[in-house]
Amino acid sequence: MGQIKNDGNEYYILMDDAADNPDVIRETNALRKNAEGKSNVSLILVHSFEFALLSFRFLEQWVFADLNEQAEAMFLELVKQLSAREGVAEQLKAQDQMLWAQQMNNIRDRAMEIVNHNLIYA
Repeated sequence: MGQIKNDGNEYYILMDDAADNPDVIRETNALRKNAEGKSNVSLILVHSFEFALLSFRFLEQWVFADLNEQAEAMFLELVKQLSAREGVAEQLKAQDQMLWAQQMNNIRDRAMEIVNHNLIYA
């Protein structure tokens, strides 16, 4: 692995905090050690790497926003993505409001847990 240098560039590195692959853990530890003490490197631990990849276009806003803005933006984006992925849409709401409400509550609860783990309790 190459060295990360204080070269005037800013680096934002997303790392999967839930990795269980030994190779990924080894690389993550090496990256942490390499980035240690460098003011131009920000390591961002994410519990749901899938969320980070799907939301990469929001990374700059996410990194520079205050904590409340980050949490709200992450929560709203997660709810949107999870509901789309799981097919919880207006059509289901029209067909079965109770089922739609149950599934949306479940999605919102999971999104809040991810936000809390990644931003609030991190």
